[in-house]
Amino acid sequence: RDLTLLGFAVFMILAFFLRRPGFTVRCGRTSLITVAATLVLLIAGGYYLLTHFTELFIKFHEVSFTNDLWILDPSIHVLINLVPEEFFIGISRDCLIVFALFLVAVIIVSVMMILLGKRRERQRNS
Repeated sequence: RDLTLLGFAVFMILAFFLRRPGFTVRCGRTSLITVAATLVLLIAGGYYLLTHFTELFIKFHEVSFTNDLWILDPSIHVLINLVPEEFFIGISRDCLIVFALFLVAVIIVSVMMILLGKRRERQRNS
């Protein structure tokens, strides 16, 4: 995650300084549209995840495992009592929040790129 953020930051900085006229604005707009769409999907998926968690938890395990060893019996397996469903709901919620905050940060950077790119183009044309 940190490497992705660093790579994105480096790309944005390089794009700003090593660009053709209009590149910064196009790059910012493309990033803004892509990230905004991702954020909308994240919000919709996050809502569904938090309202239908058990259903998605079971589907996830059915897709991820080829056997039924992931199905635990509370009377036999201690693990299911140590980490109840609320634990996984909380982890999922926290992951959604962190990813949404990252997307909001990218949106802010994208808007800044658009505004700075337009300002530079106006200065160049004056």
